[in-house]
Amino acid sequence: MASKILPGWQWQHNFLLNPKGRIWMAWKSSIYQIEILKVAEQYIHGKVLHYSSNKRFYITMIYGLNHAPSRQMLWEDLQAIAPSFEPWCIMGDFNAVIHREDRIGGDEVTEHEM
Repeated sequence: MASKILPGWQWQHNFLLNPKGRIWMAWKSSIYQIEILKVAEQYIHGKVLHYSSNKRFYITMIYGLNHAPSRQMLWEDLQAIAPSFEPWCIMGDFNAVIHREDRIGGDEVTEHEM
């Protein structure tokens, strides 16, 4: 299905670690080379080469679990994989907020969660 929607693209997902397949990552292989370094339940981490500029950086796609205690492993893993003094793009849905008023619905945000 994916190859029919975006021909010439590469894909990575984490269906093997979470039956909901929370993370899908896609890139155009004629523009980027991505070496997947780690696939986990809450993230996919890789090293990227942008062909035309010859620039390299790390990328981590996140989908944090819904409850703060379940995300603790995510924060520990991110500290462990953080590249030292190298560009790193990290994006996604952390399922965390910076300010209490950022949460709409659900349980009240605790200080620990922010």
